[in-house]
Amino acid sequence: IAAFVQLSFAILVGVILMRVYNWMDSGINGLFFRRHHAALRGISSLSAGLSRAESLEELERLIASEPAIALDLIDGAVYRQTPHGWYVQMATHCEPLPSQLGSDDPLIARLRTYAEPLRLSPYLLEKIGSSLSEQSLALAVPLYVDADLHSVVLYGAHANGSDLDPQEVSAMVALKQPAELALRSLLRQAE
Repeated sequence: IAAFVQLSFAILVGVILMRVYNWMDSGINGLFFRRHHAALRGISSLSAGLSRAESLEELERLIASEPAIALDLIDGAVYRQTPHGWYVQMATHCEPLPSQLGSDDPLIARLRTYAEPLRLSPYLLEKIGSSLSEQSLALAVPLYVDADLHSVVLYGAHANGSDLDPQEVSAMVALKQPAELALRSLLRQAE
């Protein structure tokens, strides 16, 4: 019975220490990284608000520009598939990107194959032969509607040249599902 009491006490102390650590971590982030913390909260609240977009254009503008502005990124763009298979830039923020991507662009092919967000680098874009290899892109998020790649959201690195950190990537990737639901809803309304 003594071993059980010691084990229970050790678990209780571990849980208390973990909560204290989380509380301190949150406090330090809020105090010293206030702007970054606010940007991540803003992206999180955007995720909840995407369903209120009244048009495809508004939705695309929101998912391209809001994270780019909040995190001070050099790029944020949405490419929507046309009936001819090309992906045409519908919304953009900051640095100019190509106005369209071919359906045969290796980045598009890779997003179709894996159907998951993809971390980008100039090396990767050059290696796969994408037409975007000259851009400072950091993340590609595919948006699917009924198993078809409907749109691609591209985000660049920070304006100061630093790469996206894992929290930022997670926040932007978390926009994928709400954006797909909003897209599906807006497309059904348009029919």
